[in-house]
Amino acid sequence: MTSKRQQILPCPFPVRLNPIVVSDGKMLGFVLQVHTRTGKAAGMSIKSEPVNYGTKQEHFLGSLESCRGVAAMIVAAFHSGQSNWSGGNLLGDTAYDSNHLIFGPISFLYSALCNGHAAVVFFFVLSGFILSESASRVERLNLAWAGRFFSRRILRIYPPALACIGLFGAIYWVCGAGIPGTGSTTFSPLNILQNLLLIRTDINGVMWTLPIEIVAVPLIGVCIYLVRRKRVASVCLIGLLLTTASFADDWNNLFGHGHVQLQLMYCFVTGVLVHSWWLSSKLVRRACQSNWAFIIAVFTMFTVRPSLGWWTPWSPIFESLLSGVIIAHLTLKARANKTTFLNNPPWRFVGKISYSFYLLHPLSLIVLWRLTPLNDYFRQVGVPSVVVAATLFVVSSLVVMPLAWLSWRFVERASMRVFAPRDATKPADETLGHADKCVQRAA
Repeated sequence: MTSKRQQILPCPFPVRLNPIVVSDGKMLGFVLQVHTRTGKAAGMSIKSEPVNYGTKQEHFLGSLESCRGVAAMIVAAFHSGQSNWSGGNLLGDTAYDSNHLIFGPISFLYSALCNGHAAVVFFFVLSGFILSESASRVERLNLAWAGRFFSRRILRIYPPALACIGLFGAIYWVCGAGIPGTGSTTFSPLNILQNLLLIRTDINGVMWTLPIEIVAVPLIGVCIYLVRRKRVASVCLIGLLLTTASFADDWNNLFGHGHVQLQLMYCFVTGVLVHSWWLSSKLVRRACQSNWAFIIAVFTMFTVRPSLGWWTPWSPIFESLLSGVIIAHLTLKARANKTTFLNNPPWRFVGKISYSFYLLHPLSLIVLWRLTPLNDYFRQVGVPSVVVAATLFVVSSLVVMPLAWLSWRFVERASMRVFAPRDATKPADETLGHADKCVQRAA
């Protein structure tokens, strides 16, 4: 008597029907492997409908990547507002437009939205979350994984940074121009070497975040390992200790003034906890799923510093928690296979080039921070400072974006493709693609 499976799949060769299970425990489908007489394995994919893991994964990566692009644009807008009038007063200073009935509120809103400090906090929380998500696809966390984890992170950070320093150096040597405040001492051979090693970051000031990202890699790795060992409470304790330490100047300047600043290290732990704890809690998931939670988190994100103070240690603490709410909301949307405006192609493009754009947008500051006479002229003819700042931001962004795309295309992608080791594990959609190729070869 033949079995039901034999009636459906009659085959004289050994057959394996391997289920594909995604990280949330739901079954995507099967990979069917048939071993022929020659010993070669042929395969075919049997997808279960209507589940589409490829679409979910695309939405997941796309929306968060787009958020990173928005954060990079906010940093650029913040720096555009630091172009000044004569006397050193900044365009972003709301005092000039404060008495204007229309442009007064607009100037305050622009200043709140262009909160580059909150954008950097979001970068750090997102890094902890993304690295945790990447590690969740790895079956075993061992020394080999740790080596790949660290090397991939270094190769993600360093090549675009090295290319950026080289570009700034070339502009200075050819034109004698740099960001205002830099000079011959900044571009001395020893100082360039220190910038290439990220020991110093005075050639391109925005690179102050990169040493923090590198120092945080072992911290994130330890937290991921503890999560895998079911020790989330230990990760919470690490986050609490780092948050408490951020109030101490001795901790923040542990490596000395002008070097790695440690006050925001807890942001990376927050990202790990969002992935490992928040998204596994029904109460937190229910709270973060609401569109109102997302709107309130975004609104509060831009009002924390004007309310609590720009330099108080409490502001980045609240910003890191609000960043976690935003990331959790977008992740839950993606897991439910729901798209947002962040999945649209323009936002996806900005997200893809976000790292290179972040590094290269200070090139525009070589010009923007030297436009004092032009800014004074606009002020004399009555153009509001917020209009001048917004115009400089839009024009400079349009100029820098093509350079950022070239850096993404020929530096970021090339370095990861050539030097980064391939992961031992593959997402389910890659497995399906491999099976389909086996079927084609067998045919």
